[in-house]
Amino acid sequence: MKTKSVIAVLTLLLGIAAAQSATTVTATGNGEWNSTVPDQPWPGGVPPQPTDNADIEAPFNVTVSTNATVDYIYGSGTVTMGTNATLTIVGSNAGEGTQSLGLIDTTAPGNTVIYQGNAFFCKHQNYYNLQLVGFGNLFNGEIGVSGDGLSPMTISGNFILGGTAGVAQGDMITTMGDLTIGPGSTYDSSCSPVTVMGNTVVSGTLEDKCGDSVALDDVFNNITINPGGTWNLGDVIEWAVNGSVTNNGSVIGTGFGTITFLGTGVIAGNSPLTPPFVSFQGTNEIENTIEVTTNGPDFKNTIVLDFAHPGEIIVPMSLNMQLFFSGTLNLTNTGPAITRTTTYKFFDAIGYNDPYGFNTINGPGFGANYSITNDLTIDGTITVVPLTLAAGITNNQITLSWDSVTFPGFQLQVQTNTAGLAGTNWLDVGASSSPFTTAVSSTNAAVLFRLSTE
Repeated sequence: MKTKSVIAVLTLLLGIAAAQSATTVTATGNGEWNSTVPDQPWPGGVPPQPTDNADIEAPFNVTVSTNATVDYIYGSGTVTMGTNATLTIVGSNAGEGTQSLGLIDTTAPGNTVIYQGNAFFCKHQNYYNLQLVGFGNLFNGEIGVSGDGLSPMTISGNFILGGTAGVAQGDMITTMGDLTIGPGSTYDSSCSPVTVMGNTVVSGTLEDKCGDSVALDDVFNNITINPGGTWNLGDVIEWAVNGSVTNNGSVIGTGFGTITFLGTGVIAGNSPLTPPFVSFQGTNEIENTIEVTTNGPDFKNTIVLDFAHPGEIIVPMSLNMQLFFSGTLNLTNTGPAITRTTTYKFFDAIGYNDPYGFNTINGPGFGANYSITNDLTIDGTITVVPLTLAAGITNNQITLSWDSVTFPGFQLQVQTNTAGLAGTNWLDVGASSSPFTTAVSSTNAAVLFRLSTE
């Protein structure tokens, strides 16, 4: 009795497995993927199911107008993607994808090809939007497959890495849109140039394990490193940024690993950057901490420092290196007015090549009510001193004081008309130097004082 039960169960399981096993559907004509017209393109008008594989031989061309899902595709023919259409390759068999297909025509705007299996079997060619969301690495170098060897690739739209899928470049890859590197993914540009013209978001790892070039050929626009993400510069000097870097994860490197900032952008985020070396060749606003680990930074163009978002560049004492300023420094304040004396430490090093500083320093335009002390070549600081009027009362005497040495030329003025603070009825009291003392009485009207150069 037990034997019969086991045989029955096995028979049932084998029946289920047979029902779910992949079937090869061979195109017998041209047509739209989901067409139910016999031989246009599928025999009997039955499109492949997600568990099936498709065989498309030349000269047949199958068009994906909306959405299609298939296990894998092979053959000498063509799949043509329509505008905004999506083709999903399940890739349940670890050794299958589209590598053995003649061509996927992805020139139509907005189309997307998604590989859910082994990224290694993603066909080496241009795409519009490409998603590798399974496992394995796309290597677009020579792999010994006819028609799918060493090949530069251009992604006209967005490039997304998810799951544990990654990229190990064997040839150039250019992404015209955005590059997204998921938490379990790694993008290794290796010995080949990589260009991302949109935004790069790193939640996994961005790295270069080769770096045999002296050219700036790892070129990015804006890069954001999310918490848990890592930008590992390695020991290469190819990295170039044309825009901004926001680091909420980790930016590291070894040896001569370098970020060269070429364009206009902001270096911000909640986590300090710790690259071996940085070269500022564009117009770069520092709103985060950059602590170099091998050599002092290279200032070749314009640095912007914002008192509202003060960043800092650190050359650790352990390097025993002075910090050499050059180029232009622009000071700005995008926040509220500074109302008390505040010292900002923008640079930290063992020395600052005193007395040589930036070639040009452009101030924030605070006006006559502020004084700025520039100690950048002494201790890396700038102190902002606002003009303030202090008052103290002792024994029916009020004493008004201000820094008349730092702010010469100001007159102390008085009035009693509280409704006319912005008016012209202010009177000089004859005091242009601090302090000034006068009697007060609780029975008199309120008296208003101000400092003015008018």
